[in-house]
Amino acid sequence: MSKKSVIGDPPQGWGRCAIYLSHLLNPAGVAILVVGIGATSLTTALVGVTIYALIPGLVLITLALRDSRPDVYDPTPAIRQRMLFAGTVCYLTGYVSSEWFGFDPQMRWIGATFSAGAVVVWGLDRVWKISIHNTSAGGGAVLLTEMSPEFWPFWVMLPLVVGWARWVRRAHDLLQLVAGAALGACLAWLLRGRYL
Repeated sequence: MSKKSVIGDPPQGWGRCAIYLSHLLNPAGVAILVVGIGATSLTTALVGVTIYALIPGLVLITLALRDSRPDVYDPTPAIRQRMLFAGTVCYLTGYVSSEWFGFDPQMRWIGATFSAGAVVVWGLDRVWKISIHNTSAGGGAVLLTEMSPEFWPFWVMLPLVVGWARWVRRAHDLLQLVAGAALGACLAWLLRGRYL
């Protein structure tokens, strides 16, 4: 019996598209998109991408490789808890750094949204498997709509596309996907008033 690779079993048909979308629009990928559009300077963009995408992504891949190379997007519950904890620590560290260095309010809103989503998903995951991909996509859709309202139809589609990919991969059921998108969107909307 062969082990799963970091990217999962070889995809077939629609599964090929779903696995590529799962990679491209993972929480780190959504963070790159949001920070890239929301940053007010190149320095802020580079720092934001580093603390909200590159560092968490590298930490999670390192953990996945260390834990017998599971499918990084559908690990066992114990490995998922370790990965969620590590991601939460990374996002909270990034958010505290953005406050410490006095990033602009929009970047702090981005950091607060991703951090709050990570904390809530990590806590919920102890009793129920909510979609972290769709939590990120739902929050990202609200953030992107605020920052670039002329493209709102594309941003609204983000949780639908991510949800479809996760559903095709059989990583989540419909309720887990809808709950994730709603959680991310609500957190972004609730936190907006504190920063903007």
